[in-house]
Amino acid sequence: MGRFKGIAYWNVQTGQDDWLAKSSSMLAPITTGQFGKVEHLTHPMGGELLITLQGEPFRIPVYGGKGQGLVRDSGAAALFILVLLAISKRVGDISIVTDDDKVMPARITPAHPILGKNWSGVEPLALALDLKVGDAFKKSYPGIFRRF
Repeated sequence: MGRFKGIAYWNVQTGQDDWLAKSSSMLAPITTGQFGKVEHLTHPMGGELLITLQGEPFRIPVYGGKGQGLVRDSGAAALFILVLLAISKRVGDISIVTDDDKVMPARITPAHPILGKNWSGVEPLALALDLKVGDAFKKSYPGIFRRF
């Protein structure tokens, strides 16, 4: 029997009792920006986030401070990986590894093989989650971006 195949894997290991609540809170732009829906379900030993993006459901279960899962290739997979990256940057205690065992880079770029597949969906969500700066910000602070 073969192993499950996905385009990325994630792992949560946290001592933060409110990790799911913090994650849910920082993902509010998904709902307010009409990118999808985020629900925080609590259970006696932990809970889970149910995230719907482009009509596809994704789960992040965390029990006893631990959770893991894989991201299967789908139309909204790049968006879910972006959500995982946002949680990693803002809340911490989560790692994301691609199927070829490389750590998912934090830089959001259309050149990345996973994110680039759905860049038209990734870029607006990245802006909403403050993972990428928009053109207005770049025009306001051109000195910062001349170096790049």
